[in-house]
Amino acid sequence: MITAVSRIELPDWEPDAVEYALPAADPADERDRPGGSPVAPAGHDPVVSLPRTSFDCVNLDALKEHPAVDALLRAQLDQGACFRLLRFPCSLRAAPGSRVEEFRFTVQLGQAHTAPRVHSIFPTKVTVEQERKTEVTLEPSLKLGPVLEAKGGKIGRTITIGRPRATAVGFWSETGADWILRAPERDPIGIEGTAEFLVIVCWDHGVAPLEVTLSCSATVRTPFLRWGTRRVERAYEPFALTGCRPVV
Repeated sequence: MITAVSRIELPDWEPDAVEYALPAADPADERDRPGGSPVAPAGHDPVVSLPRTSFDCVNLDALKEHPAVDALLRAQLDQGACFRLLRFPCSLRAAPGSRVEEFRFTVQLGQAHTAPRVHSIFPTKVTVEQERKTEVTLEPSLKLGPVLEAKGGKIGRTITIGRPRATAVGFWSETGADWILRAPERDPIGIEGTAEFLVIVCWDHGVAPLEVTLSCSATVRTPFLRWGTRRVERAYEPFALTGCRPVV
């Protein structure tokens, strides 16, 4: 039984980052895209920043006896399954004179037989009109957050969402996750700023080195044109998940 009060602190992202421009897609890539234009004005490529080397990680294996853990998840833990929460942050900025109407962010796990599977993601759907607080939930009932309080049965990972002003919709399969952020109609700002995407992954028998590929693309508009960008990918070599913040 967990009796201590612990903290899971995921600090603000201080970018150990690498920047990529998102150039306009080739005409062949745009021909089936409604409203897209194969001709984009020079100097209007948005820029995305992705982590250069590492990701935040939280070890969830010690939660087996917590009352908030449902029976199905507890059974997986009893059978040797290992759960980790991973945070994938990114920053986006539009070029002057343009706005990003839509932004797509994808996490793809490696295909090796030792690769984990995606258990759940955050957000699945959230609309951001102004800065507000929300909580991450490990379905169906386990919440992760800065305060772990066993006696009250509460685990909450509360984060503050500011920009981007957008509707974010997330999808996932066992091998990856995909988020689409859409700016409100007639919003003069569009999508920009820093966002974080959380993925809970599970290994059936022991944690193995993790291989991840992150990719991004966008839809951009100026007062006269609208076009889609190419997809930019960044692959990360298999790395051991050492130094994960434990839940104890």
